[in-house]
Amino acid sequence: MMNFYTRYIFFCNNIRKDGKACCSQLNAKTMYRYIKDKRRQEGINDIIIEHLINGNVIKRLQID
Repeated sequence: MMNFYTRYIFFCNNIRKDGKACCSQLNAKTMYRYIKDKRRQEGINDIIIEHLINGNVIKRLQID
């Protein structure tokens, strides 16, 4: 069976109540909102063009 998606952008919005490190401590929700708002404002931006359409990794956004 083929996967429906060939490319995707994942934003973890996990919030941990036990004090352990989580995505919310690194402003994941802020990044998610930024991309959504930017997408609405500009139409197509470099993330959409370079990653989703062209299939390239955007190095400046890659987590090591």
